[in-house]
Amino acid sequence: MIKKYFAKLDENNVVITVEAVNLEETATENDGISFLRNLYNEPNAVWKMTDRHTKANTHNNGGTPFRGNYASKGGSWDENNNVFWPSKPFDSHIKDLSNYTWKPPVEYPSIRTDEQNHSYFIFWNEENLRWDAFLYNVVNPDYNENGPDSRPYLRSEGTYYWNPDNSTWNLI
Repeated sequence: MIKKYFAKLDENNVVITVEAVNLEETATENDGISFLRNLYNEPNAVWKMTDRHTKANTHNNGGTPFRGNYASKGGSWDENNNVFWPSKPFDSHIKDLSNYTWKPPVEYPSIRTDEQNHSYFIFWNEENLRWDAFLYNVVNPDYNENGPDSRPYLRSEGTYYWNPDNSTWNLI
């Protein structure tokens, strides 16, 4: 017996739940759908098989990706492309058909550290439709585990926004 996964869809093709079903190696998607319809006594329920190893149209075990993404509750089924979409993270994000993910209207920043090798904690700012970041510094990177006051910690060095026109971080 192997586990196969099935997503139940509502009338708007939104994923309601995902169920694992033990099926024979030779069982088909229709076998799983029939089993679930009988189990829940819902002869008209819409179920689609999904693969828990598929994300962003890539199979994490090196296999063939199946239906774009593993179905997730609140995500949706795209009948035209035969794929599952994860939930839309922000209203401004648009579908990326190259890998069946959502992408922001501004590309992710190309610079992730500054000249002193401090790191940016980068996050999407939906209100301003841009990438913002906290620049932080690791304080006490060579701490002694026996000293309670010598543990490393992060210290914020300021808040910045990404300017994609000249590929720079600017202090807010």
